[in-house]
Amino acid sequence: MKVFYAKTDTVGWDVVLRGTVQSIGTNIDIPPGDLSQTVQDKSKATIRFSDAFGIKPGDTLYVVNENNLIIAKVIVRQVFKSQSFGHMAVGVGNLRLARASDRVVQKVDEEYSKYAFIYKSRGDYFRHHGKIGEAIEQYKRAIEIDRRNPEAHLALGMIYLQKDLLQFAKKEFDEGYREIRRMYDAEDRYHLLKGMVETRYRSLSYASVPLASRKTHKIEAIKYAKEALSLHPSAKEMHYLIGLIYITKPEPMDVEAKNAFLKAIELDPELTDALVHLSVLYQRHNNNDKARLYANRALEVDPTNQRARYVLKSIESK
Repeated sequence: MKVFYAKTDTVGWDVVLRGTVQSIGTNIDIPPGDLSQTVQDKSKATIRFSDAFGIKPGDTLYVVNENNLIIAKVIVRQVFKSQSFGHMAVGVGNLRLARASDRVVQKVDEEYSKYAFIYKSRGDYFRHHGKIGEAIEQYKRAIEIDRRNPEAHLALGMIYLQKDLLQFAKKEFDEGYREIRRMYDAEDRYHLLKGMVETRYRSLSYASVPLASRKTHKIEAIKYAKEALSLHPSAKEMHYLIGLIYITKPEPMDVEAKNAFLKAIELDPELTDALVHLSVLYQRHNNNDKARLYANRALEVDPTNQRARYVLKSIESK
């Protein structure tokens, strides 16, 4: 069906009918950034679906009147199943012109995402069973249906990253990041950001990458690493990874690296690689006492660690 923003609108949107407004109430949770700080009447809708497949929190739905005019936009906050009414959702928006029994629709291109979800799930199945070629094919089909699907781009990017196809991985991660707001799962958001960091970090080690590009990659890697840490402040691997990025050329940042490695071993005192890197950093700045301390701690965890032994040997030879 077609819906319109105004009576004079002659183009309209293609939409699919998803359900009806069951009831309208007041949203008592004031959104962050709302300067009025006042509860708005008619700002929460309970929606009853005729078909809820693919609907998830964060999706945008529209309420239309009998003339197919859009009278409200609703952001889904919760999806659930009622024993009495079946599949339902709670959404928020300005519902001043809406009323119970009004129809609720979804734009066709957004509705397509539910079919993309099927192919994404098939890709996950194949990947889990080691059939990488089939997985790639299913992820690509998901993207053909919903080119902005962030989960499919993430999954495809992870395969390319494992194969060290950095340019392909970076492209998929960057495409997914453009629609990161559609990712409901915070874990998926974290892994997407982690992939973006890793592709840029790995590129720093290639001499063939121009200096200007390496500088850009380093700045971007730090930015996305900090964004990932805002989601998971206790992610020890991300603190360690951002430490590696800080000490990498161009323009090493030793103090920032030291703080990142210290945070990593605070979270995991047996993180050998972070201990070794701290030892090397302190030795570089002629603090042999702390260099010896962290090298010995690394050897307590891993007695075969050759780099820690080399640090100790170089200290004692002076």
